[in-house]
Amino acid sequence: MKFVQESLIASALRSFFVCFCAVLGISLSFLVILLFMGGLFSGQKLIEPQFDLRVEANSQGSTEIVSSTKPVVLQLAIENVIGMGKLTQENVTRNLNASRSGPLKEDRVKAILLTINSPGGAVFDADSIYQAILEYKSRYKVPVYAYVDGLCASGGMYIACAADKIYASDVSLIGSVGVISEHYNVVDLLKKVGVTALTLTSGKYKDDLNPTRVWEPGEEERWKAISAYYYDRFVGIVTKARSKITKEMLVNEYGAQVFPAPLALEKGYIDYTGASRADALNALIKAAGITEEYQVVSMHEDGLFGGLFGKDNALLKGQIVHRIEGFPEAELANKPLYFYTP
Repeated sequence: MKFVQESLIASALRSFFVCFCAVLGISLSFLVILLFMGGLFSGQKLIEPQFDLRVEANSQGSTEIVSSTKPVVLQLAIENVIGMGKLTQENVTRNLNASRSGPLKEDRVKAILLTINSPGGAVFDADSIYQAILEYKSRYKVPVYAYVDGLCASGGMYIACAADKIYASDVSLIGSVGVISEHYNVVDLLKKVGVTALTLTSGKYKDDLNPTRVWEPGEEERWKAISAYYYDRFVGIVTKARSKITKEMLVNEYGAQVFPAPLALEKGYIDYTGASRADALNALIKAAGITEEYQVVSMHEDGLFGGLFGKDNALLKGQIVHRIEGFPEAELANKPLYFYTP
């Protein structure tokens, strides 16, 4: 009887290990497939990402799909902090490039509508997005209109200057032409907790504004010169695009203030207030010479493969990042910013 019991136990163990090994083998095979697909769809990709086209409402509020030969208005969302999330130079450029291929090929895109609700953000991304829109507008001869519903501040205003016309709702805030960069010094904190920092550098001024040591007189002046350069560029772009605003008015009077839309209209920051998205869209299709049925679309990379195999997938990167959302200033610290921080 004892022998029979041991045989049953041994048999059960063998069955368990066979099943375990089978499941493990299948799991490993699936992981290999995932990693292989990741090579195709990740940031180090062998093929271009696939975009989902989302049909947006036209000026009549309709999202009905029209013929694939009809003209298209491409809607680009300039929303949230520039340089973070999906609002980066890389993503916007990929969207613009993809709008000339696939279902949008054959020159279907006849106009661009920018929908803006942004406090601004990184100088580099704001400028790159602005330049990419200008280049697209020039190359393909399409009108670009902006519709502000919320905030069009700093870097948002910078990008809006690529538009031929700017429409805004009455409750929107517009302006904040200026540059800011925040630098923190933690010397006193390190002393309190008993931590000593050692920074090794080569090259004069390499560790300017190093937060772990006492700053020397004059360090901030070199960064002020950089800030002044970006400010002058911002002022030049605004005064070139908004003919009613002179450099003297912008620098000496308006400064980096934001204005309610009716006042922004009076000062020349925008062209129309009290407007809806439909108003801006109607004016845009007229400027584009669209007299037939048309489609409004936006482009997204958040499909199934984008989520599983995108470059931000934690499994494929081999790391998990823990972060607290809602504090973009921390991520943008020590960078020159076109950013509105009330």
